[in-house]
Amino acid sequence: MNTYLSNYFIYDISINAENGDVYYTAYNKNSRNWETGYLIRANGYEQCPILDNAIAHLYCIQVIPGEGQSGFLVLQGGTWNLLRFDKNGKQIGAIGQYSS
Repeated sequence: MNTYLSNYFIYDISINAENGDVYYTAYNKNSRNWETGYLIRANGYEQCPILDNAIAHLYCIQVIPGEGQSGFLVLQGGTWNLLRFDKNGKQIGAIGQYSS
């Protein structure tokens, strides 16, 4: 068994079927911040944060598969908005009021 993220409370993961990268939403217990990012499979699961506490309470991550980092969808708790981000963490869409 391997540990790739220490001191994180992982809320959800999604695996990019094309390249094996693992996208996650988590709460970092050390910094007490929310984080969304991915682990790069080709680099031994190197951590690549995308949204460093930019948006809190993100759940239900779903990667949009592709050869590179094509982006992802997440559900924001509280507002229950479905948010779409590109591979760089830029929000490119939102649709609202989904129940948990």
